[in-house]
Amino acid sequence: MSANAWLAELNAARQARQPAVRHTHTLHNGRELVIIQKHGAHLGSSLWHAALPLAHYLHASGLWRRRSGRRVLELGAGCGAAGLAAALGADPADAAALLVLTEKPELVPHLRANVEANAAALDDRAVRVLPLDWVAASAEDWDCLLAAGQFDLVVAADCVYELPLLKALADAAARALAPDGVFVCGFCRRGGALCPPSAVEPVLLERFDIAERASLALDGPATPTAGSDTSAMTVLQLTLRH
Repeated sequence: MSANAWLAELNAARQARQPAVRHTHTLHNGRELVIIQKHGAHLGSSLWHAALPLAHYLHASGLWRRRSGRRVLELGAGCGAAGLAAALGADPADAAALLVLTEKPELVPHLRANVEANAAALDDRAVRVLPLDWVAASAEDWDCLLAAGQFDLVVAADCVYELPLLKALADAAARALAPDGVFVCGFCRRGGALCPPSAVEPVLLERFDIAERASLALDGPATPTAGSDTSAMTVLQLTLRH
């Protein structure tokens, strides 16, 4: 066995040993969102700071309910909190509605487990989980994702920690978004010199216009590091710049 294969096997065994932690979060109007985390297995298998506040925001805003047949995509979904919350806010009678949750291939089983944990509350809404590494997706990956068309709503929560990744996220969202769609992203003030807060909006404004900006407080104590602040987060509703 090669050194790389041996390390990969050790890493897979370590990830498999991580205990699953299951929590239930009450959303707007009493709907419940179940989230399963596996701390330390992958970056995306834990719930990051912006995920739940963005989930509450999406559920309460009713963005999905504003048009019949709305198609929703979550990029870098991790545990799927934001996308699932948007789905729980959809009209269950809207049979054409669709939620697609995407993550790196190694996180797809974890993401599927979160969808299954919310199956009863989703009331048979159409939910798909697809592998997509939006930093390095191939043309075939995009063809698979967009086979049925672009998305009315694209969401992302705490997906980036350095500016090159932010540009890749903006490019991916712009590619996936329908011309009249909305991209909703939530992010904390994090990253220090790698992703200074003052540089976030200028990068996004290369591809989008800001339709709405909100600042949300985060639960729990702030744990700032150099250049970071996780006591609050920013939510942006963005539309394509034509």
